[in-house]
Amino acid sequence: MATYSASQAKTVTCVANQVDTITLTGTGNQLHLWQTSTTPIYFTLAQPGQTPATPTIAGDDCYGLMNNNNPDSYPWNGNGVVIKLITAGTGVVNFALHG
Repeated sequence: MATYSASQAKTVTCVANQVDTITLTGTGNQLHLWQTSTTPIYFTLAQPGQTPATPTIAGDDCYGLMNNNNPDSYPWNGNGVVIKLITAGTGVVNFALHG
């Protein structure tokens, strides 16, 4: 399990079957996501100061991010965000607050 922190955006290289945590401390009303893994990346989100649920390889009760060469975008409330993610493969993922 690796833990990362950044202000607006963080790019990490995923390790298969490992839960990682990313904390973004900046602001933004959109959370943009992009990834290069050939397998889905499953993730959960929480407000700063809270702990997101632990994601599973099966994707139960998680958001899913496919490699479709297009970034996904989720509305966000303007505060930072805590993200936990997992994938069965490897690849690069980027989470960024915008707006």
